[in-house]
Amino acid sequence: MVERVDFSMAMDEMAQSLRRCEKQPTTDCPIRSTIDFAITGKNLITYSYILLTALVSKATNPSIDILSLSVNDKSPGAYTPREVAKSVVYEFQKRFLGNVIDGANNDPLVNKPARYPRLERTNAARGDGKRMLDSLVENLPRVKDAETARTCLDYYMTLLLKEKKQRDEQALQVHEAAGMSSAADYRKILDELLDKDFGGAALTLAVSSLYHIAYPAKQGWVVRAHPVNQPGNSSRQFSDLDLLRGNQPFLATELKDKPFTEEDVRRAGETGSKAGARSLLFITGRHSEASSLTPAYFNSVRQEFAERGMYVGISPVDPLMDTILCSHPDIDTERALTGLYRESLEVTGGTEAQMWLFDRMRRIAGNQR
Repeated sequence: MVERVDFSMAMDEMAQSLRRCEKQPTTDCPIRSTIDFAITGKNLITYSYILLTALVSKATNPSIDILSLSVNDKSPGAYTPREVAKSVVYEFQKRFLGNVIDGANNDPLVNKPARYPRLERTNAARGDGKRMLDSLVENLPRVKDAETARTCLDYYMTLLLKEKKQRDEQALQVHEAAGMSSAADYRKILDELLDKDFGGAALTLAVSSLYHIAYPAKQGWVVRAHPVNQPGNSSRQFSDLDLLRGNQPFLATELKDKPFTEEDVRRAGETGSKAGARSLLFITGRHSEASSLTPAYFNSVRQEFAERGMYVGISPVDPLMDTILCSHPDIDTERALTGLYRESLEVTGGTEAQMWLFDRMRRIAGNQR
């Protein structure tokens, strides 16, 4: 029999946990090492949602199989964690925890780690993801009842509240530093950022920041950056960096800081075209080899989409940056830098880029004093 998790009861479990932890933090639980790694590991957003959803669901309905990921699971405790994650866990962390896990995708278990009937060591994973998967499979079965689930939930909530507090404090310092910064400081930060990688996030953050300058929200533009290394993480996504006008797809932007092929361009064009985007721009980073290719290399795919009414362009990031910054000399530096920092929390799967930006901006503020 498929088990059911009542959304209202699950939301109440999270609210009660939050209240308990605000009064008295929980310092230990039976699966402490697994929860600690969910906080400190790299690119574990989906696994973090899997873990938190499992604990909330077990606290709400002790009959669920805590390793289940789908009603297609043959376990008698199978349930639908994806719906719990979407309707309860995502909404709660967004509203009460300041998007401390991640607020970019409102359907967090749509990603590959959750697309299995249940958590098993044989599921595809690598790096920290593999370590996290193994830890979940080994340790989650220790959570056998609702009371144990609440204890583990409280420990996780304690860590999330601590991280939220740290982020809030950093955001205040970033706002202060951004207010002291000049347009030259902003240009220098972007320049240094583009030499970084951060799991592919550096190029996304830099170009997104430039788009916000070139396509301001007050003129009806919507710039939508997506978490890196999570293709198709949202049903609304049609490229790495979507540009919309009047809430309609306008420009699909693919960001490549590594070698790519004509087939990559064609595939991105197909996705953007199906969504209704009028054009596709491939932006290459400093680590891409595209600069060594001849302009004619992509002519066939350009022509193919031109015949279908879609323009395909390819540009290195540095000329694009110079063009935008030279043509928009009156940049609101404070707004640009705070926006860049805020987006680093959403686009990256960890804190490396966020901390780099925080330290870099703090150094600028220190030099201004």
